[in-house]
Amino acid sequence: MAIISAILLGLSQSVYLPNAHAHNDYVNPKPLTEALSLGFKSIEVDVFPVNGKLLVGHDKKDLKPGNTIESMYLNPLVARAKDNGGWIYGPKEELWLLVDVKE
Repeated sequence: MAIISAILLGLSQSVYLPNAHAHNDYVNPKPLTEALSLGFKSIEVDVFPVNGKLLVGHDKKDLKPGNTIESMYLNPLVARAKDNGGWIYGPKEELWLLVDVKE
């Protein structure tokens, strides 16, 4: 992954990667932000329903109370869309957020 990230860092932010998928994105140092800055068009997040919240993590042992899908993905995406005229990337540029609900 480090080699791929290093190659992708050299790409302009205007380059979108329609076939690139950020799998288990939340384990990166900057979840969501890094994938968006590299132009990934598909991002996956695993969640567990816990006490009415969707906590982010691959396994139950990874869960932390503050790591919710809202705080890590949905709220930042809404903010980015507001700052970007209603778009994550731009007109006609889709972003797929794949949510894998565990259990």
